[in-house]
Amino acid sequence: LQAANAFLKSLEEPPKSTIFILIASNIYRLLPTILSRCQGVRFNLLTPDLIQQILLTENPEDNSDLLRLKASKANGDLERARENTSLNFAGFREDALNLINEISFKRMDLTFKFAREWKKRSAEIPEMLDEMSYILRDLAIIKLGCSEKDVFNIDLFENLKSTAEKKQLRSLNKMFEATIESKTDLKSNLNAQLTLESMLIKFCEAS
Repeated sequence: LQAANAFLKSLEEPPKSTIFILIASNIYRLLPTILSRCQGVRFNLLTPDLIQQILLTENPEDNSDLLRLKASKANGDLERARENTSLNFAGFREDALNLINEISFKRMDLTFKFAREWKKRSAEIPEMLDEMSYILRDLAIIKLGCSEKDVFNIDLFENLKSTAEKKQLRSLNKMFEATIESKTDLKSNLNAQLTLESMLIKFCEAS
């Protein structure tokens, strides 16, 4: 607060020929007295189509479906699209669909096997949970009757559609919530295997 008040004096009486450019991710954390002396310029997130066009320009030989997948998962962030590792999880996406199809309290072996395997790949767990949330999001989108163009994992559309037909929307939503909760728990340095087992038990409850 003291630093903000000191900066306010500079805004009120700036040095000659000086332009201040302030960058903030949350304007509500700035003092109203500072906001009132600024002209706001909002930078919107890039659209998936625009990101895909940029990626295509940079990588003209890449598969268009892969570029679309990267763009759709980037959440408007070009750098995130460039660094996207979806190819590393190509096999996992199908495994995740099989897990969502089969998991139940009668198949607890799947729960413990999944948790043990991913404990060995702990550095990749955050990305794995991202992929799981994308798949669950796609299943819910399909269940709601949205068009194919709204699906992230378009290359798996038929498999997703088949799974969505077997699941209730309520179940998919609960699985999605459990996945997001697990991502939060891992950021708090909770045990990876226990976190995944807890998530999958919630999957069982939802199935």
